Amino acid sequence: MPANKFKPLKRNPFGKVAGVEGFFTPNYTYRVKSTCPGNLIAYWPLSETTGFTIQDETGNGRTGSYNNVTLEQIGIGDGRTGVGTLGLTSGLGNLYSTSFRDAFNPREGTISVWFRVVNLAAWGDNQDRRVFTIGNSGSNSIFFFKNGSVSSSLQARYVANNTINTWSIGTTSSSIGWEHFAITFSRSASEVVYYYQGISRETDTSMGDFVGALNDATAFLFRGTASNATGNIWSGSACHMAVWTTPLTANQVRDLSRIY
Repeated sequence: MPANKFKPLKRNPFGKVAGVEGFFTPNYTYRVKSTCPGNLIAYWPLSETTGFTIQDETGNGRTGSYNNVTLEQIGIGDGRTGVGTLGLTSGLGNLYSTSFRDAFNPREGTISVWFRVVNLAAWGDNQDRRVFTIGNSGSNSIFFFKNGSVSSSLQARYVANNTINTWSIGTTSSSIGWEHFAITFSRSASEVVYYYQGISRETDTSMGDFVGALNDATAFLFRGTASNATGNIWSGSACHMAVWTTPLTANQVRDLSRIY
C-alpha cells in the first residue's frame, strides 16, 4: 500500500474546536477532518435537523439530498444526530453531484461510515439491505450491505470491470447499536481491505480496473439505485460518512472507529 505522506491524526487538546459560523465542532468531526485532510473529498455527518440537503462539511460543497428519511435519530454519542429510514420500504440519500463525481477516485481511496440496525427483526428478514452504494453500474461499484441470504450477516463488495472482491462476516450479537465500517482500495497496490469495528478483517489482492465515473443512478445511501424504490432499503440509521482519495492506514481506520 502506498505510504501516506500526510500528517497523522493529533489529539485535540480542547475536545472541541470552533467550526463554521462560530459553532463548535464535536470531537469526532474534528477526528474525521484531521485524518489525511489533503485527501478528504467529502464528509457527510448526516446530522441535519431540518430540510432535504445532505451537507458536506469539507468545504468542497459536495452536498446531496434526502428523500423519505427520518432526521435527528440518536447518534453515536458525540453530541450529533444521525439519519434513519422511515421504514423497511423507504429511505434514500442521493450522494451524487458532479463535483463529487469529478473528485472521487474509484481506484485509490477509502470510504468510512457508522451504521446501525434499529429493528432486530431486520437481521433475519432474508432481504439484502444496503448502507451505501457508490459506482456507475453493477459491473463497477462499491457497496456495503446486510446479507439477506445469511441471517445476521454483513457483506461488502468492490466490483471493478466485473471482477468481484467480496468480504462477509456473521455478527454474533445481531446488534442494534452503532458499528463502524470502512473499506480501503488501491489499484496501484492491487489491494482491497475491509475493516469492521476498526479491525482489518480481510485483504483481497486481486483487483479489476474500475471503469467509468460515478453517475446519478448509482451513488446512494440506504439503497442500491434510485429506481429500486422498495428493495435493498436499509433498515436503520447512519452517520459520519466520509470519502478519501487515498487508502488510509490501519491505525487511521482504527481511530475513526472510536467515538472519542
